[in-house]
Amino acid sequence: MCLEKCLTIALWHMTFFQAHSKRMGTRIMKLSVQSWCFRTWDQHDQLIAATKECGLDCIEQGQRFIDPLINEKYMDVVKQYRENGLTISGYGVLKFNTDAELSRKWFEFAQAIGISSIVADFPLGEELETAALLEPLCEEFDVDIAIHNHGRRHHLGAPYALDRVFAQTSTNIGLCLDTAWMLDSGCDPVDIAEKYSNRLYGVHVKDFIFDRAGKSEDTIVGQGNLRLDDLVKLLADQGYGGHLTLEYEGDIEDPLPASKRCVEEMKAALSRL
Repeated sequence: MCLEKCLTIALWHMTFFQAHSKRMGTRIMKLSVQSWCFRTWDQHDQLIAATKECGLDCIEQGQRFIDPLINEKYMDVVKQYRENGLTISGYGVLKFNTDAELSRKWFEFAQAIGISSIVADFPLGEELETAALLEPLCEEFDVDIAIHNHGRRHHLGAPYALDRVFAQTSTNIGLCLDTAWMLDSGCDPVDIAEKYSNRLYGVHVKDFIFDRAGKSEDTIVGQGNLRLDDLVKLLADQGYGGHLTLEYEGDIEDPLPASKRCVEEMKAALSRL
C-alpha cells in the first residue's frame, strides 16, 4: 500500500507539473513592438530608446527602417540593435510577388538577421502562384511565411480567403494574426487564433473601436473590442511560443505614451494567467 500511495502521489505531481508547465509556457511568449508604431521618426536611436522605454527588448522591423535593397550594410544596423540589448523579432509587412530572384534575396536577408518567419502579403490574383514560389524557399532557408490579414477590404483579410490559400499550401505558409484588422473583417481574433493554431507564426496585438459607420480607430489594447485576456489565455493553452507584437497606429506624432500603456496592458494580461 505504501508503494501504491507513493506512485499515486508521484503521478499526481507529474500531472500537475505538466499542466503547470503548459500554462507557464506563456512565459515563453515574448512581447515585441512593431517599428511601424514609430513610423514618423527617422533615427534608429529613437526606436531603440522607445523600445526600451516601453520595457521591451524585442522589435519587429520593416522596410521603413531597414531595407536591404537600398542599404547593403544593413547588418551594421542590426548590430546597433544587438549592441543595445534588442532583438529583431520579425520583419514585415513585406509584399511578395512571383519574382523568384527578389524573393530569394528576402529569404537570404531573413536568414542573415536571424528571424524565423516573414510577415507577408501576396498580390491580388496571384496568391497561390506566389505561395508556390515561396514554399521551396521556406524549406531551403527554414523561414516561414506569415500572411498578414488587413481587414474587410483586403483580399486576404477574411478567413475564407486564408482558407483558400492554406488548403493548397503546407504549413510553411501561415498567419500573422492582426487582431484589430480581424475585428474589422467582422471576426473575433480569439476564434481565429484557435482556428489557425497550427499555422500561427505571429500576432500583431492591436485594438479598434468603431463608430456607427464602421470607421475604425486605434485604442489602448484591451479597451476596445479585443478580448485581450481571452486571447492570451488561448495562446497559452495552445502552447504558442511566438511573439505578441504591439502595433499601435494612433497618436502618430507622439505614439510613445499610448504604446507604453498598451505594453502595460499586455503584461497585465500575461500576469493574470
